[in-house]
Amino acid sequence: MIDKKYQIFISSTYTDLIEPRQKVIESILKQYHFPIGMEMFSAADDEQWDIIKETIESSDFYILLIGSRYGSLTTQGIGYTEKEYDYAKEIGVPILTFLKDDTLATTPQERETDPIKIQKLQNFREKVQDNKMREVWKNSDDLAHRVSMALMKEFTRKNRVGWIRGDSISEDASKELLALSRENRELKEALSKLEALTNSRKPELELIINNNSLLNISIPDTDWSDIFIDTPEELSLEIPEHLAYFVTLEDIEKYNKALPSEQKIHEYNQNIKLYFLSKFALILEILIKNSGNFKANNVSVEIKFPDFVKLSKNTSLKKILFPKDVLPNNPIRKAESEYEASLKNTFSGLGIARYSDRNYISNIRRDLDIVRIAGSVNQNSIYIVQNNTLTVSLPSLLHTRSISISNEVSIIPLEEGTGHIEVNMICEEMEVLETMVVPITVKNNKELTFNLKL
Repeated sequence: MIDKKYQIFISSTYTDLIEPRQKVIESILKQYHFPIGMEMFSAADDEQWDIIKETIESSDFYILLIGSRYGSLTTQGIGYTEKEYDYAKEIGVPILTFLKDDTLATTPQERETDPIKIQKLQNFREKVQDNKMREVWKNSDDLAHRVSMALMKEFTRKNRVGWIRGDSISEDASKELLALSRENRELKEALSKLEALTNSRKPELELIINNNSLLNISIPDTDWSDIFIDTPEELSLEIPEHLAYFVTLEDIEKYNKALPSEQKIHEYNQNIKLYFLSKFALILEILIKNSGNFKANNVSVEIKFPDFVKLSKNTSLKKILFPKDVLPNNPIRKAESEYEASLKNTFSGLGIARYSDRNYISNIRRDLDIVRIAGSVNQNSIYIVQNNTLTVSLPSLLHTRSISISNEVSIIPLEEGTGHIEVNMICEEMEVLETMVVPITVKNNKELTFNLKL
């Protein structure tokens, strides 16, 4: 019969059970087994918990000693000893519990004074009552004897893994171990070859924009102050005598109240600028290609544009119209026009629709907001235009195949600038993002002009 030695984990509080622990350790060593416990660890260090768990897992038996102290607490508010006990029970390590007789006198160093810990200790003692291998001890020698006898009984009842000397293994067992070792080595070699083959088969994603590595956009060199409108001042409530017939104080007060804020004027001017610059939008032709030797699954491509251009879906680009006038009709100007017409005895409505009043666009609808849009680029694929970023999602892309987004999105140049389009690509088979940048430049060109005909 092979002489087997066991690893036995000893769990307890420390300062009140120093002598009893030592007696238990000596008792185990006299039986030629291996005691192990908190002497190996920093019990108050949460970082040691993983090591403690591994030690309990590798132990054949677990001995729990409970005295009159509950001990230090973990960050979860449970004692380390109780936490070790719970884990041993959870993984099925045989547990032998030894409770100190609570009728015995104790010194102040041997008992708890904190009411919370006293209650926790009582709850812990009640928890372990269900353990069939539970005994009560009175002193260190009594404890050592009880531990020794209990272990001898458990060694015969439970066939644990334990440890044996290498020279005690039979010849057949040695041959079997050698065969298993050789098989293990061959399996590792085969796994390494398979991993090397797998690693060599992977997708490689590429992205090309407008068949070029550099995007250049030209816009007219324009003095926008010639086109933008200024915030108008309120009209005086003093009406010229010759216009008294054509305008009232109520007309002027209504006009003054209807004047837009500086913010509204600014937004209006920016929309005017967007309207004219949209005529110079660059239509994007985007090609996503898998040049690797393996299919790419769950592909996601994010293309982020710099802030000196504006990304727009082409269907939205067509809806960018000259903005609706934000200025109310000037009643004094209208009155002057009607006064002049009355002098000439002509129809009083002539001359009202002037460029400065912009009444000719009063019914134009504005639709400038670009929101999250999902459209089919190819079967089962979608793209999203949002926050100046184009995101393309594909369920898969076969190797050596490509997919294109053609005549779907454009970029509107907003101002001069030089920068990069940032591209991030990832798929299920890639461990890290594939990143790249595409240079982009917007320049003023004095030879270009706006067609201001509306």
